[in-house]
Amino acid sequence: MAKTSAVQWDGLDELKAALRQLPNDLRDEGRRIVSEAAEAARQATVAGYPEGPTGNLRKGVVVKEQPSAYGMIALLFSRAPHAHLYEYGTARGMPPAPHPNRLGTHAGRERRKMYDELRALLESHGLEVSGDV
Repeated sequence: MAKTSAVQWDGLDELKAALRQLPNDLRDEGRRIVSEAAEAARQATVAGYPEGPTGNLRKGVVVKEQPSAYGMIALLFSRAPHAHLYEYGTARGMPPAPHPNRLGTHAGRERRKMYDELRALLESHGLEVSGDV
């Protein structure tokens, strides 16, 4: 049975309104935190992937950043057409990559660090942050 989880946000509308009022330097610092987390996950993934004959598995791991007026979205993914075979295995019995070397493993670890840094940033500016992600 697949494990599921849910996140409940209390006061999300209030948080969005407060975030819209934050100064640009706070927004820019948040962007830096997000960007650095995505790049750290990319580098760790590339280092964990095998070189292979062409190096395309490693070369395919990219970060796409989408800044906005209020923050940043960073997407980490692989453009290598065969990355899914390494990440998830095959129907013919090839197991997925060892847990420490998968893209999702590195992304999850860096996401947790990113959330902690963003929380500290908000708290340093007098915002109260409660709950856990």
